[in-house]
Amino acid sequence: MRLHTGLLLLALAVTAQAQPGLYKWVDESGRVQYSDHPPIQPPRSGTAELSHQGMVRQPAETPEARQAREAAAAARKAEEERLRLEARQDKVLLESYRTEADLRRERERQIGTVQSGINALQLRREALARRLADYERDAAGFRRQNKAVPPALDTNRRIAAQEQRDLDQQLMQRQQEAVQLRSRMEADLARYRQLRPQPSVSP
Repeated sequence: MRLHTGLLLLALAVTAQAQPGLYKWVDESGRVQYSDHPPIQPPRSGTAELSHQGMVRQPAETPEARQAREAAAAARKAEEERLRLEARQDKVLLESYRTEADLRRERERQIGTVQSGINALQLRREALARRLADYERDAAGFRRQNKAVPPALDTNRRIAAQEQRDLDQQLMQRQQEAVQLRSRMEADLARYRQLRPQPSVSP
């Protein structure tokens, strides 16, 4: 019997919570309004949601207050995500490298790989610059003789110029990547020292 009574009370409580509440707001004339439906046009002062017993479920909130609350909630969520990501990165650092020297060695290897790519691009650009200079010299020779530049030469010159612009773009991207890797290495080393301080050496 007690079990049935308890289940009945629980069902009544759940039903009461599921029922829609009341809404309270102040209209443009300053009069307090109550309804079981929220106002079609939300008032500037906000709308409070009440239970059928008159208890406040959700206090009235102005649009500015709601925006501030939502902004604060978004900021908290962003900070929680930042801390979660930082904790995961810290775990990777500690599990991947036994010593600071291991970390430095790996980062230097990554930077070296990018630098090798930069060196190869620079060699290609130097060869391309010489070829483009030859095209320009040949075209200038035709113009000095008051002759039209052959279409094939003009096409080759334009293609080489476009390749040079593409190489310049690739070089800039690789150089930025090298700078970012070096900056990341310094940041990772600093963080690693915080997470795993080196033992002090007695004089």
